[in-house]
Amino acid sequence: VTALRLMANGALALKNPGINVSVFDVDYWNVVNGKMLPSEMRRTGFSQSRPSSAGFTHNVLLLSAQPKSELAAVCAHEYAHLWITENKSPAREMEIETLEAVCELFAYKLLQSRHDLAGLERIRANPYTKGRILTMIAAESNLGFNGVLDWVKFGSTATIASNSTGSLTAATHIPATIIPPQPLPKQLELNGLIGGKRPQIGRAHV
Repeated sequence: VTALRLMANGALALKNPGINVSVFDVDYWNVVNGKMLPSEMRRTGFSQSRPSSAGFTHNVLLLSAQPKSELAAVCAHEYAHLWITENKSPAREMEIETLEAVCELFAYKLLQSRHDLAGLERIRANPYTKGRILTMIAAESNLGFNGVLDWVKFGSTATIASNSTGSLTAATHIPATIIPPQPLPKQLELNGLIGGKRPQIGRAHV
């Protein structure tokens, strides 16, 4: 999480930073209608955010006994869900696979910072997002990581194009502070001259 925050220049700080983390030996959240999901669709982590008087109460559930690299990726993925909950407009409609791809991008960027090539390939090959992660990686290469975050916060489309270049909506750009040009001085003062064998020092007005 710290590495991700550094990459995003602090844009990933949660408004409700208190996160309750629980570790379970059985991934009960992968059981649907009494049946375990197929192995390629199972999640080794799960997050829940509930509205509270302070904003949100965040909970993350993790499956125990996971390889360190995979656990780090899952933590980044679930942190992304918390961040999206706090920053995406409730009225914003986002395709579920694209939303999951944003979360996978968080994990991808974390493993990228660790030069974990095997982990990066694992994320690219994971069918969980139905290929949307590849589109998200391509979009991030054009927009930058912070550009993707802006799209989540201010964009209006359900998905993001791989060739996005930053022209999302007018709301994505904070107007720059305009500094008026400073008037030129009416008088310049020359305080000295350097050169030749006998430099002349004096004051002159131009």
